[in-house]
Amino acid sequence: MIFEAARHSVSFWNGSAMLVGDLVIPAGPGPHPVVILVPGVSGPRERGRWSEDLAQGGLATLTWDSPGWGESFGLGTWQPPNQRAMEILAGVDFLHTMCSISTQGIAVIGADLGGWAAVLAAALSSRIEALVLLTPPIVSTAHQIVDRLARRLRVAGFISAEIDLAQAVLCERVRRLGAGHSPDSIYASEAACRPAPWYPWLPGTTPSDIEAFATVLAYDPWTLIRPLQCPILAVLGEDDPATPAYQGAELLRRVFTTPEQHDRHIAVLPRTDNGLRPVWAADGDGPQLPGDWNPETVSTITSWVTPRIGHRRSQYTTPY
Repeated sequence: MIFEAARHSVSFWNGSAMLVGDLVIPAGPGPHPVVILVPGVSGPRERGRWSEDLAQGGLATLTWDSPGWGESFGLGTWQPPNQRAMEILAGVDFLHTMCSISTQGIAVIGADLGGWAAVLAAALSSRIEALVLLTPPIVSTAHQIVDRLARRLRVAGFISAEIDLAQAVLCERVRRLGAGHSPDSIYASEAACRPAPWYPWLPGTTPSDIEAFATVLAYDPWTLIRPLQCPILAVLGEDDPATPAYQGAELLRRVFTTPEQHDRHIAVLPRTDNGLRPVWAADGDGPQLPGDWNPETVSTITSWVTPRIGHRRSQYTTPY
């Protein structure tokens, strides 16, 4: 007999905003250790087979619709990492009310820019016992965001000329912000581009969004990682076309090396791209639902996370 994970629709409050999501509970008696999934950008809570795959490894998962997406209340504006970090902390508070969940240890899995929000949340809460950073930003913030925009547009079916123009507008926005231009003036300068179908894909399409976007350009997550006490795992794809994995791993290793904390590890998955998908996937351009990711990603995360949540951190300081 095959026992399937149970998916429950849940809701919780982040300040005055109600967030709606899914809590997936593994089969069998609880309480179960739990991970919070944070994607690279704001959007719907659907994570493909990701939650079910983790449930097979004994991990419960919490996901939710970002404000203004799906069933969650809000305006659907572009969110900087500090706003998303507050949602993670609200999710941690919610999980502490669930009897089927083991709250002795909660892990957060953050992908791409979602990893920055995870780092911020861990810096603010000792109840986050472990972090997993999937393809974390290693190059400059502006380079990472411009590259990610191209990958998203390519997946959405835009042609090369449209992608090049969108990247040019975003690069000019970054330049103007660096020069001290106001969000209102930048928004006005983009007036001719706003009717274009690719414009809504930019990280922020209102003056307030652009102001929020500016905070990301000055954000350096590595300054926050150094003092964190929780275990951290970074996962990179060996065949990432945007960032050479082993060079990125070396940069991460320098950041991870601290005298106080040794439980920090890096996994480079072979035959895996920047979306942590197998290189033989039919579409090699940009991120897909996590259900399309390399199965080795799930087993790597599960085997690392499981012994680290719900136990004393000091027990797990040996290399991965």
